[in-house]
Amino acid sequence: MPKEAYPMVLVIMASAAAVLFLVRGPRQIGRKMVRLMGLVFPLLVFPLWGIGVYRACFILPAVILALLEAVRLSDRRDRSMLDRLLSPIAKEGEGRGFFGFSTYFWGAALASLAPGGAGPAVTAMATLCDPWASMIGTAWGGHGSSLGKTWVGSLTCLLVSSMTGLSFSILFPRAGVSLLQTLLASVAMTAAERYSSGEFDNLSIQVVGAAVITLSSMGSL
Repeated sequence: MPKEAYPMVLVIMASAAAVLFLVRGPRQIGRKMVRLMGLVFPLLVFPLWGIGVYRACFILPAVILALLEAVRLSDRRDRSMLDRLLSPIAKEGEGRGFFGFSTYFWGAALASLAPGGAGPAVTAMATLCDPWASMIGTAWGGHGSSLGKTWVGSLTCLLVSSMTGLSFSILFPRAGVSLLQTLLASVAMTAAERYSSGEFDNLSIQVVGAAVITLSSMGSL
């Protein structure tokens, strides 16, 4: 294993350990583990097959999920196929709005449209920082805001997104994402996570992160 991969591997191992030690219940553990599997796209699909295949891996499922969500929300009399598919990993009460699984794919699909490796970078960051914010905020955050967010969770989000972004830029220097850009994106993503509802933070943090990297690239940061 190349030494450039060490920081990312350590972040992933720490994330998996945190899920096992901090999360309670098979449903929530399964949900977090499925989330970690999302790293396959920015860390394997993108470097092996390029941005075109990477985009297809998110855009096609995002369109399908949008159609399934529309069908589900238009007819609530019976459990839809999407309800049955995602119920084993859904949060309690999540079915009243959009599933987090769907908003994650929508955010990743939109972020993938950014130039170069901006989309994969922010999706890797979002895949790890949002679960960390939830886990630490729930364990030690105390009273949350009206959106259910805690300052401890937000600080954790900033730390993990920064570490993941820096690890990504070190691992994939040809992706065109600098260390400074990942730091700027992590600040913006933390703010988006802090002030977005739980239903849409999976989407907002990725879109905001990709926008910041794209805009900062215009200034050659």
